[in-house]
Amino acid sequence: MGEEVHAEMQPLSQVEDFDHAALKQPTRAAKRGPCCKVCGVSLLLILAWLVSLLIKHPNSDLWSREIMQSDIVEFLYYYLNAENRRTYDVVRKYYDAQRPLVLESARNFQALDYWVGDLHPTTYKMYYYDMVKLRFDSMLRRYLADPRSDDWLVEKDKCVMYSWFKRNRFPFSTTLREWHGLDLRLRGSAEHVADVIAADMRNVSGLGPVSYPCWFKFCHLTQGHSHSTKRVTDVDALNAGRSERQWLVDKWTERPTDFERPWAYAHDYLVSRIPPAIMLQANHPFDAEFKIMVVWGRAYIGYTNVHSENTHYWLFRDNTTREYTPELDSSHAAKIGEANSHWLFTEGHMEKIWRIAEGVTMAGGIDFLRIDFFLVRATGAVRLNENSLSSACNPVFRTECKFLSWAWAEPLVTREFQTFTTPLRTYELSVFDKVNPAPNLERVRTSLKGFMPMEG
Repeated sequence: MGEEVHAEMQPLSQVEDFDHAALKQPTRAAKRGPCCKVCGVSLLLILAWLVSLLIKHPNSDLWSREIMQSDIVEFLYYYLNAENRRTYDVVRKYYDAQRPLVLESARNFQALDYWVGDLHPTTYKMYYYDMVKLRFDSMLRRYLADPRSDDWLVEKDKCVMYSWFKRNRFPFSTTLREWHGLDLRLRGSAEHVADVIAADMRNVSGLGPVSYPCWFKFCHLTQGHSHSTKRVTDVDALNAGRSERQWLVDKWTERPTDFERPWAYAHDYLVSRIPPAIMLQANHPFDAEFKIMVVWGRAYIGYTNVHSENTHYWLFRDNTTREYTPELDSSHAAKIGEANSHWLFTEGHMEKIWRIAEGVTMAGGIDFLRIDFFLVRATGAVRLNENSLSSACNPVFRTECKFLSWAWAEPLVTREFQTFTTPLRTYELSVFDKVNPAPNLERVRTSLKGFMPMEG
């Protein structure tokens, strides 16, 4: 039987109508084998990353920000979009040029022990949000160990922030009056608080001369989503039925939260200790607002929306600006414009702003801080608006935030900076205090010379 079978089995080459070309073609399985393996591995890696994201951030509000600032998305944008590739290359080249200047500034920078003593990133290639979370974790540990370790109030309580500005004679918008929740007159309902503040505003002699419009600012609410500032057009702003009154009632009882950020738990725990407070601030018209990022005493980069709320101008230390126009929505990277000179530089405004931002940050011995300014173009007058220890990073600007974070983190990894100790908290420091001098005093004087009085 075996012989019969063998006789019937002819070589394939002798079978009539056999498609020899088909024999030479790989099977479907063979075609997709290596490719499918790569795709399969890629999908598994992406799935593992998404699972790790879920574990890291159970709050889904954080996912979009984490995803949009991830290396995976950056990789896709870089290789699939020429505009984003050019943006990345420009910002990376800028970082490479600034890095030695930042490191040199760090080596000569007296950092307050409060800010750096317990801050230990494992690598300088840290995500920006991870760096800010490390900062908040450190601040929370210090506060739990010693409730006097509340230096974070230098930003998280605007009333304390402005008292620090005033103590150091930094230029800022005039504060006309403050109302604090610890005041016995303000014990009671938010409606009662509104009545007390309304009565005080009518007592012009108690406030001093008030020129309307002016601004209400809540001190305990510092997040942008809180909408904690409001323009006041007249003395009767808090009368019944006015929108300003309802706004005050609502905000007086609102508690600050940074729910969209990885540091939400530490942040919310700390700021929950701040009693409600509100200030009335004089109106000072301005032509442009700036946000300047300072790392280790060097103003690294800044931005302004001087011409349009939808278009940002990023400001570089090489005296150029670049226009950033977001694609479609904030989930897309920005298109960076060509470098160009701008009146902010040609008229000398940016040199002043860089130096004041550096001086303010060095006076607090803070390793990283955002300083915000208002500028009046005609006179060149500059006023501080606020500062930020935990500035948000719009995914549109993921590349800028990435290299900003590297510049901040590297001296913390190498520990190449000077540590400054003082019995005072950051917001108690003054460049005019001869008993407990502020850090970086000589550098502060050099930076601010010609822009504000440094004697007294």
